[in-house]
Amino acid sequence: MITKVVELDVQGFDSETKNHIKWFKKSLTEEDEIVIKVVKAPFDESTIIKSQQKSEREILERKLKQFHKLKEELKDFIKFNARVGM
Repeated sequence: MITKVVELDVQGFDSETKNHIKWFKKSLTEEDEIVIKVVKAPFDESTIIKSQQKSEREILERKLKQFHKLKEELKDFIKFNARVGM
């Protein structure tokens, strides 16, 4: 049996420090209710989840890795579409 999990994950980006930050993460149940309220600073304490900037080389290496993964995943689809002229 496959159980579906729904999670609420509240994240953001601090444009001053260039850090990706997280405030909240919780698994939700069917009866949970979500209310969003936009407030001014100061905000609740956050956690830095990704703080370093990637170099151009690191970004290109990651994209290339993703390309090869997708190419392998989609090889049958690509072959089929090449045959039918799409």
